[in-house]
Amino acid sequence: QRQMCIETGRDFPPLAEYLRAILTAIPVDTAGRLLYFSSFHPEVCLWLRNHSAHPVLFLTSAGGWKSRHDPRCNSLEAAIEF
Repeated sequence: QRQMCIETGRDFPPLAEYLRAILTAIPVDTAGRLLYFSSFHPEVCLWLRNHSAHPVLFLTSAGGWKSRHDPRCNSLEAAIEF
């Protein structure tokens, strides 16, 4: 199911489709370089953790702002439980 960007009003692909496109653009051999993914979006982190061999960092504002959409983003405690 496609969703619409609030700021631009344009459609964007479902999350998994978008993330698959990103993973296909990354070479399998990173030539010894450390590669990791990071996101403020908890569902992105979950998906990448299950579909990529690279480490995934869940970013949080540590309580600096409150997410109306997902309480997992609102504090360090919520991020640790995640």
